Amino acid sequence: MKIENLMMPWIPMSKCVRQGSPLSLLLFNTFLTLINLDHLSTTLKTKVRLYADDIVAICPSLAQAEKVDEYMRRTSRDTDLR
Repeated sequence: MKIENLMMPWIPMSKCVRQGSPLSLLLFNTFLTLINLDHLSTTLKTKVRLYADDIVAICPSLAQAEKVDEYMRRTSRDTDLR
């Protein structure tokens, strides 16, 4: 990151994607093809909002939020995304 004339040092990464990376949006769109948004909204009774590379799940209760969390974790695990 550069602010005016100050350049931040390079930080090596061994996994994950750097915040703001163009790759982040590509990977997010790939993930969206693997999850079932209709399942989230109908079966799990959750309102889903997408923005850039974020998913917001608006749940009516903690129990529903835990079901959504488990669904997302299971989908990530089953598709080998970690």
